[in-house]
Amino acid sequence: MVTEIIMPKLGQTMEEGLLVEWFKKEGDPVERGDLLFTVESDKATLDVEATSRGFLRRILVLEESTVAVLTVVALMTRTENEEIEDYKPRPAGERVSASPRARRMAREQGVDLALLTGTGPDGRIVEEDVTAFLESGSESISSETAQEDDRADIVIADTVPMTGLRGIIAERTTQSARSTARVTLVTEVDATLFVEVRERLKAEVADDWGFAPGYNDLLGMIVVQALREFPYMNARLSADGQVIEHLNEINLGIAVDTERGLLVPVVHHADDKGLRAFGEELRTLVERALSGELLPDDLSGGTFTI
Repeated sequence: MVTEIIMPKLGQTMEEGLLVEWFKKEGDPVERGDLLFTVESDKATLDVEATSRGFLRRILVLEESTVAVLTVVALMTRTENEEIEDYKPRPAGERVSASPRARRMAREQGVDLALLTGTGPDGRIVEEDVTAFLESGSESISSETAQEDDRADIVIADTVPMTGLRGIIAERTTQSARSTARVTLVTEVDATLFVEVRERLKAEVADDWGFAPGYNDLLGMIVVQALREFPYMNARLSADGQVIEHLNEINLGIAVDTERGLLVPVVHHADDKGLRAFGEELRTLVERALSGELLPDDLSGGTFTI
């Protein structure tokens, strides 16, 4: 029996995933629970485990390839020599097959990938195909990206591919800068009593709770209370930018600096939690963020961010 291994959907908002690394090669035996491959979405990186035993017979999606969710990435069989030559996996849809570098270059240069012919495995579009298209003098390039680069005189020492999560962070940060009004407000406050409260709570509940409440926990609770009192701050613009939407839920995001970039895990329904429950959930989310084990849903739905 042939078993399809698919690109998993790791959250309601996930549409595609980057297959980072295979832990098995074609022909390897597979036991239930074995690690098969690592997938990176726009919000998290997770290892995918086998749900059945057998043999990994055919890898259909190579490492560093981005494909739509539910795409068949490999085939397994129950026995080592089972015939699979005539087996046809389910179609992956109409999405153009292209490498992450090719997609990034095409996006930056305004190239429609549908116009290109891929020279990679199985007709996949690779970076060299986009380069050749640009060098051919095609006029399908957007005028916005054809502006002169005023940094041309600067000598570049090295380049690092902006792929996976870092690429998404860069893209969304740039988008945010274009679509929002940037305002900085600095206010100084006397935090003496704030520090005293934290020290008192630390002495009173640390042994019972198993952790000492920190400043982030207290700030979180203060912000939640403020959003209850001033609900107009717990709001967003509608998708068309025509109305302000006041939100019922208070889902508090806390920025966490990780090796993979700045992540903002979200404590959902923070207004329904006390200090202890808030602190426990926040610590779990921070640990997942630092270890790269956040689920996409852990990073979605935020209504206000610290």
